[in-house]
Amino acid sequence: FYLQTFHKSIVRLFLSAGVLKNGEDICGYYINISPVHPDDWSSLNDPQLFQSMSKKLGRLTSIGQITSVFAHDIKNPLHVILSTSELLLSAENLSEDIKTSVSLMERNAKRASKIVKTLLDFSRSGMCQLRPYSINEVVEYCFDLIESPLKTINVKVKKDLEKIPNVFLDPNYLNSVVYNLIANAMESLPENGGEITVKTVYDKEANEVRLTVEDNGKGIEPNVLSNLFHPFFTTKEKGTGLGLYLARQIMSEHSGKILIKSQPRKGTVVILIFSKIV
Repeated sequence: FYLQTFHKSIVRLFLSAGVLKNGEDICGYYINISPVHPDDWSSLNDPQLFQSMSKKLGRLTSIGQITSVFAHDIKNPLHVILSTSELLLSAENLSEDIKTSVSLMERNAKRASKIVKTLLDFSRSGMCQLRPYSINEVVEYCFDLIESPLKTINVKVKKDLEKIPNVFLDPNYLNSVVYNLIANAMESLPENGGEITVKTVYDKEANEVRLTVEDNGKGIEPNVLSNLFHPFFTTKEKGTGLGLYLARQIMSEHSGKILIKSQPRKGTVVILIFSKIV
């Protein structure tokens, strides 16, 4: 759940409950509230990791404020870009090349506007707004966005989308998660012969919908793999270390999971699992 502090920043907290036993007898109950995800509790046994995580969590408490300021500041320039692109598209005698370029600019500016709105919503409440939606539509939307960058590199991208039931999700948040997963896969590919496969499947027995992004890129070292979901951990020069961390938070709000399987030089598989089926 989320708590708004006195200074109006949003703090994400995790609640767990359990039973206290004396042998086989129940002698009480406990509730634990922590700013640390349960998956990270084992890290707190190490004093150095604990100190490092404490500093990072201190930085996270201000993310709500920073996000809100950033989103407000970028809204107006985006509005100018959108208005200008719409004006250009309404002009006569434009060449097809210019129309294509302006349309691409408009489409990406609209996407940026949606991201800004999502950031503002997140800074205010931190809650995904779930509704029945198609995972396949999320994939198609993301493929439309990466179509232009793909033309400049030698990459083969395949879609294998089954007929699956809708799930309860927030398309704005999921669009960002899936787009970033595909972008990460593209960055890991070799210069020639790179392949990305995006697949959706419905597991009737488990009653789960799964979305898989698989690449044949350079893979991930084990010591890096174990830290990927930690906030601010990154191996990229210009990375923030928040992409996969936020992806896991978003999947958690969808009552879902994100799993990553990878070996050096053998590619990477990222699996999103959704259990809230319509």
